[in-house]
Amino acid sequence: MKDNNIVNIDKKKANKPLWKRQFHTIPEVLTVKEIAEYLRIQESHVMELINNESIKTIPGTDETRIFKGFLYAFLTQNPPKQIGLLGGMPNSGPADGSIGF
Repeated sequence: MKDNNIVNIDKKKANKPLWKRQFHTIPEVLTVKEIAEYLRIQESHVMELINNESIKTIPGTDETRIFKGFLYAFLTQNPPKQIGLLGGMPNSGPADGSIGF
């Protein structure tokens, strides 16, 4: 009898570094270390981006965590509210094309 609740994981795909994965396959919530690995930069540089508010973090957590959507906002240079995050409506950003951070 086959158990339909068991999920087979392709170990080769699961062990790929984050930066080699397609964006839709990375975790929804990331650590500073994972963001650094994905961007292939130092963790200290990620912290600079966070401190400059270039990358938003999830509020109310003991450790710094970044929602994948906030990483996407950074990568596309769209403010999170403009892409439907932080209570915003998609495409409701400034009409002049500025990023609005």
